[in-house]
Amino acid sequence: MNIFAPFRSEHSALWVMTRWQSIALIVLVLSWCVGLQFFREQTLIVTMTFITALYLGHLLMNIGLSLLTFRRPAEEGIDDEIVTALRDANWPYYTILCPLYREARVVPQFVRAMQALDYPPEKLQILFLTEVDDAETRNAIRKLALPAHFKIVTVPDGTPRTKPRACNFGLMQAVGQYVVIYDAEDIP
Repeated sequence: MNIFAPFRSEHSALWVMTRWQSIALIVLVLSWCVGLQFFREQTLIVTMTFITALYLGHLLMNIGLSLLTFRRPAEEGIDDEIVTALRDANWPYYTILCPLYREARVVPQFVRAMQALDYPPEKLQILFLTEVDDAETRNAIRKLALPAHFKIVTVPDGTPRTKPRACNFGLMQAVGQYVVIYDAEDIP
């Protein structure tokens, strides 16, 4: 059973190039090889000119961005009007994935840190991702009085047993517009 099949193919990195991009790349590489075979010197000159132009463009862009920083103030000013507007703002819904494996000893501190986040709780979904064989961590979480937006998700048994695999499973449970990941070591 493939539980990690792409569920939103337009947002998946399973395919990194589109069909036309692949065709264009193949045509470009074949043209370059033919050019090397029949017009070696001219092809190498064009290749080096292209590479030099890329480096020059990158350098000029970095210089331009560096100069733009001098035109901006060092920090933004926040007044009472902005703070009031933020209180009434329509905040986006966030899902926080928290992969935990054999981390029962840090669960209380981690949960306190999650509860201390300065964000409307009704706009948060916090998922504790635990492996099926990690009852100790799940029990440590259950012992705490957690609000409704906290949820324990048990990742089914499988390999490889990694944080990315747990996060992929957690993504299928996520309902937020935005998803962030906090490890137990990353106390927010």
